[in-house]
Amino acid sequence: MNVLIEKPMAMTAEDCRKMCDAALRRGRTIAVSHNFLFSRAVTEASRRIAVGRAGRLESVVGFQMSTLGVEFPNGTKPCRPALL
Repeated sequence: MNVLIEKPMAMTAEDCRKMCDAALRRGRTIAVSHNFLFSRAVTEASRRIAVGRAGRLESVVGFQMSTLGVEFPNGTKPCRPALL
């Protein structure tokens, strides 16, 4: 079974590493979800929609830059990149 985890992944870096190691041993993927409900962009868009400043809303498209497949500055790499 692959696992989708809500942020924060764990309370310590050591626990995160244990989770990653366990997933790698079993050939599974861990993906950490981060919702943007309280981000500045989302709250501002929600406010504009609520007060009628956004016009007629027909669709919403969002993008987020990702770190899939890259090495972090401290030399670590993601457990196993996944697209969900």
